Amino acid sequence: MIDQAGGRHRRPDPLVDDGHHLDDAVALHEGLDPVAHLHRRRRFGGGTVHADMAAPASGRRRRTGLVEPDGPEPDVHPSRVDVVHRASMSRRLLAAAATIMAMTFEDTLARLAVRPDPLTDTDRRALFAMLDAEEAQAVRVRATPLSDANAILALAQRAYGDLRGLVIGLPDDLLDRAPRAGEWPLRQTLQHVISGELGYHAAALYAIARRDGEPVAFPQDRRPSPDAERIARGSAGDLLGYLSEVRARSDRDLAGLDAKALRRPSVYGGREIDVRYRLHRFGAHVVEHTIQCETTLEALGFRAGDARRTVRRISAARGAHEHLSTPDALATLDAEHTTKAAAPIA
Repeated sequence: MIDQAGGRHRRPDPLVDDGHHLDDAVALHEGLDPVAHLHRRRRFGGGTVHADMAAPASGRRRRTGLVEPDGPEPDVHPSRVDVVHRASMSRRLLAAAATIMAMTFEDTLARLAVRPDPLTDTDRRALFAMLDAEEAQAVRVRATPLSDANAILALAQRAYGDLRGLVIGLPDDLLDRAPRAGEWPLRQTLQHVISGELGYHAAALYAIARRDGEPVAFPQDRRPSPDAERIARGSAGDLLGYLSEVRARSDRDLAGLDAKALRRPSVYGGREIDVRYRLHRFGAHVVEHTIQCETTLEALGFRAGDARRTVRRISAARGAHEHLSTPDALATLDAEHTTKAAAPIA
């Protein structure tokens, strides 16, 4: 299968519990602010020109398409122009421009990832200009020393960026196809990554807040459970958006931990560890299952094109500074990327 996004696909039945036992937890509250849908499928519907706009210039008749409202006027007498149609067309174009301006970073990645091979020189230059900009920003933010907790969690966000670049914009029908009998499809793997993020976050908070006399091991009855409906019905972008939410919460709650908090004891896999080790598990867990997703896609016959491979590097570079950069810096990068993504395929 060649890397290309399809239209909307059927939604699967709700997933059952994957049965994987984590050693951590606390339920994700419904009060979490939802992020924008990361896998919007925008369609800029084009209209045809009114029949009266067919110009008989020099006795020649042409099949007419969309006329730019600010472009040259066709060879038609003003009395024959459908003014209502022209006004409607102008509104449509303005709405399309507004939609492009509202594109998120994830929308841009999804749009670029499916550009076909071989890439044109124009497309290749645009993609690598984006990569250059993201890596430059990552260097700028690291000029300010980070706490150990913040630096560890930045590794986790970079790992998330790599996973995002691998999965963003994949056709929905790939999510529920098992590579082999008894092996997880992509949806179940992503469900497990979300469950792990929730669990590691909860276990770390418990270790920090635990009172003397309470068990060091995280209580089993506080294990988190992802929202089954979101998991079962979500597109690739929706699932990445869900993971992005819980990743952001982990970094918000844990990036400020000091050296004393990082030494607090916890239990992982039946052995005693500390919170510092727990934080390292966030990124390592994402990397582990990104590799699993790669293996699954290969088994399904999916081949990433050059555009997706480059997008994956861009997404990972964004992850390296995503939770360290200011909103203004991210907005500036997003605006630049959107302009490149909105350009027609050369």
